[in-house]
Amino acid sequence: MIVGSVTSAGEPVVPVTIHGQARRIRIAAILDTGFTGELCLARRHRRTMKLERLGEAEAELADGSRITQAVYAGRVTFDGELRRVLVTLTNSEDSLLGTAMLRRKRLAIDFCSGRVTVR
Repeated sequence: MIVGSVTSAGEPVVPVTIHGQARRIRIAAILDTGFTGELCLARRHRRTMKLERLGEAEAELADGSRITQAVYAGRVTFDGELRRVLVTLTNSEDSLLGTAMLRRKRLAIDFCSGRVTVR
């Protein structure tokens, strides 16, 4: 089970460990149920992680516009399991964990208590 929290801005966040070729880091990622991918990492982490670039993919943003973005190979530890994931990058300071990571999981967000659980 993963335990996270709801930020003061109302964003559900959970800890995730990202394993790059150079090192690993633990971050608090926002659970984004509108993002169907696996991990969208804040660009500032790319160089320190030395992620392997796989190519490019097209994505549709929330406003309906389409972009082409680089896709990287990554590994994350999520709920005690080391998984290979596809990683995209964002210029935002926040990293996002998408619904592809939540398949076969049960997500509970309690905004009153500020507690997030993934089972």
